[in-house]
Amino acid sequence: MTRRGVRVAPLVATLLAVQTELGAQTGIVSGRVGNGGTPLPRAAVYLEPLDQEIPIQPMGGEIDQSHLRFRPSVLVVTPGTPVRFLNSDPLMHNVFGPGIRGGDVFDLGTYPMGALATWTFQKEGVHVVLCHIHPEMVAYVVVTRAPFGTVTGSDGTFTLEAVPPGRYRLSIWHPRRSRDTMTIEVTVPEGGLSGLFLVLEDGGVRQRGRDS
Repeated sequence: MTRRGVRVAPLVATLLAVQTELGAQTGIVSGRVGNGGTPLPRAAVYLEPLDQEIPIQPMGGEIDQSHLRFRPSVLVVTPGTPVRFLNSDPLMHNVFGPGIRGGDVFDLGTYPMGALATWTFQKEGVHVVLCHIHPEMVAYVVVTRAPFGTVTGSDGTFTLEAVPPGRYRLSIWHPRRSRDTMTIEVTVPEGGLSGLFLVLEDGGVRQRGRDS
């Protein structure tokens, strides 16, 4: 028993050391997205590595139907991961995809408060989601194979966690510029990159120094 423990201990110690080292190399990438001088909420932000392979972790989510709105109205997911559509309103709702600009075509039917339906998006791109009963309701599901993705908050800020150092393509998509996905190259050092201030312009996205 003791002999087996002695043999296993160095291997366990090595694995823990490797995990610790890898963990120390990763960091947080954070910043703010603006349209001119105005913070831009509901912008999809995602990072794609340019010089390394990073495994993609399944990233799904849930969109609620509450107070005659899809909440959140923008969601970032990975291909093949289910998205749940909940109805929290005391009335009937419907969820369907009209297939705009190559998005998925689907209809999850009409269902009451407390019920939910699920759809799995397989195709990369931006998928529009609507409600047959309430045409003013609209949501966007951004499907990407990027290993890091999120949506900006009400103040335009975003945070991406556990990002290894390296070169990345940072992409931004927003409903106001629905036909364009804007990109910029960033280099993430060990320990992460914070205070990015990214401004959307007619010509694309520009990094305007560091956010204070």
